[in-house]
Amino acid sequence: MKGQPLSKKELIEKAQVSPSQFHRVIPLLEQRGIVAKAEDEYVLGAGSYADVLVQLDRLFGFIRRRRPLSVSVSLEDLANILGKPPEKIASAAYEAANKHGFRIGSEGGYSIMKVYFPGTLRDIIEGLPDEVIEKRRKERGNNLAADP
Repeated sequence: MKGQPLSKKELIEKAQVSPSQFHRVIPLLEQRGIVAKAEDEYVLGAGSYADVLVQLDRLFGFIRRRRPLSVSVSLEDLANILGKPPEKIASAAYEAANKHGFRIGSEGGYSIMKVYFPGTLRDIIEGLPDEVIEKRRKERGNNLAADP
């Protein structure tokens, strides 16, 4: 959507709601996929290009904080993580990759799927704080069966 992402203040103004109404309703909107939050900004439109961009931005940001070197990731891995066909996420994937200094490609790529378990990947794209993600990773250990 045009003019996105929005700050909390901008979203409150555009929705014409009070801050208290916003805080009561935003968790439901996030849960239903109507609004996605990345850092301190919000994106409207579930399943949209912007939504995919926010999810990939979260994923790349998380990996970048742990691996400061240049990284190449597979478009197929990203599609599997998001549960969407590669052609539907390609544009957003390239935009997010460029922002974080990643390369999209299958040769010599970093296999996200081999490093992070599915539950951890879901935690990352849902936007949970790093400390929560790390705590859950430690609780799960290296047991794939413990990673729902």
